[in-house]
Amino acid sequence: MGSMWGAVVAGLLLTQVQALASLVISPVWTDPIVFGTMVAFLVFRPQGLFGRLGHA
Repeated sequence: MGSMWGAVVAGLLLTQVQALASLVISPVWTDPIVFGTMVAFLVFRPQGLFGRLGHA
């Protein structure tokens, strides 16, 4: 983990995604939605929230 702030913000964002997903759809699908969100985020922004690619 190169950025402590990035990890904190990502954790908070994923918690919000999980909470909102459980309100809209069945709570059984919240874990796959959170996993899909993480995969999509890593595909589109592999350097992280605040980091630079290749910089640890």
